[in-house]
Amino acid sequence: MQLRDRKNISQPSRYKDFVLTAEAMLSSSEPESFEDAVHSDQSAEWQKAMQNEIQSLKDNKTWELPDLPPGKKAIPCKWVYKVKHIADRSIER
Repeated sequence: MQLRDRKNISQPSRYKDFVLTAEAMLSSSEPESFEDAVHSDQSAEWQKAMQNEIQSLKDNKTWELPDLPPGKKAIPCKWVYKVKHIADRSIER
């Protein structure tokens, strides 16, 4: 049995667009933590987005801060930062 020469094997061209899109999305700087967000170049935009999110939670009455019973710990939470893209790869928000 004879195998074909591996030097002539290449990826299909349809994968090249996917790789370029993935690289563009990964290259946009999304903070990993609150500290990263408030110390980034886009800190004003991230802070405005956080304020909008908190206001939305209050307006919809989906969140409240209760007093904890003695000896109980609060469930930890964290912000997740994502840049929303439109289909043409431009930034929506």
